[in-house]
Amino acid sequence: MFGMGDICYNSLDVFTLQLASALRGIGCEVDILEVHGNKGYSEKLIEMFEKRHYDAAISFNSAGEGSLKFKNGEYLFDHYKIPYLLYLIDHPMDHIEKILDSGRYFHTICIDRDHVEYLKKGFPAKSECFFALPGGIAPSTETDISHDAFEKRKYSLVFTGSRTDLNEVGKKIDNISPALKNIAFKLLELLLSCRHLNMEQALDIILKDTGINASDTEAAAMEAMLNSVNIYARAYVREEAVRFIMASGFPFDIFGTGWDSVAEESAGNVIVHKPVSYGDIPELYLQSKLVLNVMPWFKNGSHDRIPMAMLAGAVAMTDHSRLLDEWFLKDEENGKRLVFYDIEHPEMLPEMITDVLSDDKKLSGIAGRGYEYAVKNLTWKKTAEDVIDIVRKVEMIHG
Repeated sequence: MFGMGDICYNSLDVFTLQLASALRGIGCEVDILEVHGNKGYSEKLIEMFEKRHYDAAISFNSAGEGSLKFKNGEYLFDHYKIPYLLYLIDHPMDHIEKILDSGRYFHTICIDRDHVEYLKKGFPAKSECFFALPGGIAPSTETDISHDAFEKRKYSLVFTGSRTDLNEVGKKIDNISPALKNIAFKLLELLLSCRHLNMEQALDIILKDTGINASDTEAAAMEAMLNSVNIYARAYVREEAVRFIMASGFPFDIFGTGWDSVAEESAGNVIVHKPVSYGDIPELYLQSKLVLNVMPWFKNGSHDRIPMAMLAGAVAMTDHSRLLDEWFLKDEENGKRLVFYDIEHPEMLPEMITDVLSDDKKLSGIAGRGYEYAVKNLTWKKTAEDVIDIVRKVEMIHG
């Protein structure tokens, strides 16, 4: 595995350590090579591969090691016949250059089932990709899911995440090539008016409406060039949801950067705290009753805030995805395990939150059921088992 260092609140490094620990826990040997800021890691990697054979190499979001080549142009992982698994925490279009500059032994793991289809349809030469969700991290102290402990939690409603400056992203959209700019604005308008659509679905509608015939490969490449539209849309709905809650007057604690100026417009109910490192989030959630999640436009996947909230005995409050609906909506007759809201109507959030937080007993029941579900289904041990299944499938592909 490859250590990514202190990137994105240290989340990628925590993911690496969590997966490595879980793999070791089910009997695997794991070595970690730190690559972030280490200019000599390619030589070290070759030295490691010369000494022993590895069944796979795994990197979260990649620092480019999957594109390493010898002077003759041969990819390093092809040479040693070692599958390289790029575990993407983002949409593949954020990393398309790395994906395209790769050899036969390069594969991707996605956290949204639609992302797998995006790669298979748009880049069939890179179609051997897989789906697996990152697990949640439990607090270091034991999670007490009793009603008495739940009532004493410090924070009523918590959100962990930074604010993206919409003006800055808007400038990037303005700088899109003239040939694509009209499509970009139409795409953004459609995404914000029909929020159940993923990027691929929305772009397909726009292309048909404008009479443009594009192959799957051309559409996928176009989508990658329109990535700033996706960034704007997900930042917009995140800020919109937060602003509606801010205007409600309900106690709301935010841990992240960029919210101070927005909080000044609130009803005085908002406290903006400094960001916490990723590894400290479970302890924060352990003190929280309700954790807000706004999906980063993953319409058929999940986000790690959800299992982390559940494992800390907090209630995850999230917008929908087809995956989450399959897991949780069908079982609601046996008792809710999380709370859904409609991202199409964020103006309903304040009323919904007031209702949810008005009954601690009911809320602690949801938290307890969510905790039990997460312990069985949403841990890094489960992720490690999924990764081993993927490694076995990749071994069969390469013989």
